[in-house]
Amino acid sequence: MEKVEKEPACYTLPEFNERQEGVANWFKQMGSLDLGSPMEFPEGYYTIKDSMAELAKNEEAFAIVAKAVKLVTNFDLKPGQGMWSMMSGMSPEHMSGMISTDLLGDKFLPSLNAQLIKIKK
Repeated sequence: MEKVEKEPACYTLPEFNERQEGVANWFKQMGSLDLGSPMEFPEGYYTIKDSMAELAKNEEAFAIVAKAVKLVTNFDLKPGQGMWSMMSGMSPEHMSGMISTDLLGDKFLPSLNAQLIKIKK
């Protein structure tokens, strides 16, 4: 995955709408992605190994993960709504195992983790 100065029009949707089908631009939706980041799990910080319920305790951490879930699945993740009771016990790492690696690529989880480990529990 590589960031370019100007995105090709053929790869982007006119606008990103709720429940819209198609390709989302990860760079635009997620902001800065650290695609070369190693997987680290420092104690006292959020990681992709934390459950969604644990991540929901911190507004910033949950916003990052909810945005990633929306981007990959087009599903709005909100505590207490929809499939929350089932998903609250899952970690982003576990959830990624249910999604095709062709869709996620091998850099998405490390990048998500790199954003989470900046947030202290």
